[in-house]
Amino acid sequence: MLNHTFIHLPYVGRKTEQKYWQKGIHTWQHLSEYLEAGGKKGDRYRKITEALENTLKNKTNPEYFQDLLPARERWRIYPDFMDSCVFLDIETTGTSTWENEITVIGTYNGREFKQFVNGINLEEFENEIYRYKLVVTFNGSTFDLPFIRYYFRHFEPRGAHIDLRYVMADLGYRGGLKSIEKELGLERPSMVQGFSGWEAVWLWERYRRGDNRSLELLLEYNRQDVVNLKKLLEFACEQHVSEYISRFLDYRLPWST
Repeated sequence: MLNHTFIHLPYVGRKTEQKYWQKGIHTWQHLSEYLEAGGKKGDRYRKITEALENTLKNKTNPEYFQDLLPARERWRIYPDFMDSCVFLDIETTGTSTWENEITVIGTYNGREFKQFVNGINLEEFENEIYRYKLVVTFNGSTFDLPFIRYYFRHFEPRGAHIDLRYVMADLGYRGGLKSIEKELGLERPSMVQGFSGWEAVWLWERYRRGDNRSLELLLEYNRQDVVNLKKLLEFACEQHVSEYISRFLDYRLPWST
């Protein structure tokens, strides 16, 4: 998908990108050849050409596109880097980074699910996260990642970050993760159905008082948070392709071919 993307370039928004596609300019190489053949001059085209050159040099580096793509458009990174992607969600004792702790971090790479629990193996998370080039969260920009940075003082994720809150909002789905899941008909197991972040806090407190069953429920709640992120992101990709991209390009997502 990235090879068809132009909105990360200077002076290019969705409408200009569509105009390029309508002209048969479908890839970075096509655009480079079009600008060169047309003898386009001026500061505008010089900046676009330079950005294209940098794009081709960084095509295997998702971090390059992190700040160049609007948050709502970063779903475009996923199809190219899905094999080096991890979905992530945390549970905490509250909402304040300086007053509360991380209790559980769940990760899922589409094949393997892992959990890191405070007091057991939470410190192992840092080695795990550095295996990936792309991190996906829901509202992680303002919650999950600030908490993780506060706990792991030298932590800085390598690669790009997709925050599904903005991707889903662009499709008209607003609100929290649970409400969007409900709107899309995604159901959770009855044992954790209806749970929220506050139940997660309560379960941790019960676990600390010796109730191991509460930890089991907390871990299952976290697992559902994490694995559903993959479902939401792939749904979002499919919606964007069918409603926007497919009108101009013959493009199929990797998991649909």
